[in-house]
Amino acid sequence: MNDRLDNISQLLEGRRNFADNINAILSSIPSEVSLEELEIENNNILLTASSVSLRSIDKFINNLITMAEKKEVIHSLFLDYLTFEGTKNIYSVSLKSEL
Repeated sequence: MNDRLDNISQLLEGRRNFADNINAILSSIPSEVSLEELEIENNNILLTASSVSLRSIDKFINNLITMAEKKEVIHSLFLDYLTFEGTKNIYSVSLKSEL
């Protein structure tokens, strides 16, 4: 029983806490941008966001680029897609990054 508890404790101690990373990313999102999806798997994160303002999407991307350049929160940034839905007048962006 003690071995099991020790093993569980070691696993929990070795597990990475993403709370600070997520908070930093969330604080980089302009108020005009809606976060549609945030998915974390291993050390990779997928972000999907939307806005009626392309300028706000640009600001969000530039905030993340700054983080990637400084290697503060994220270490890389890849644009998955940037689309415009004319019928809804909404821009959508999907970005992948390594934490």
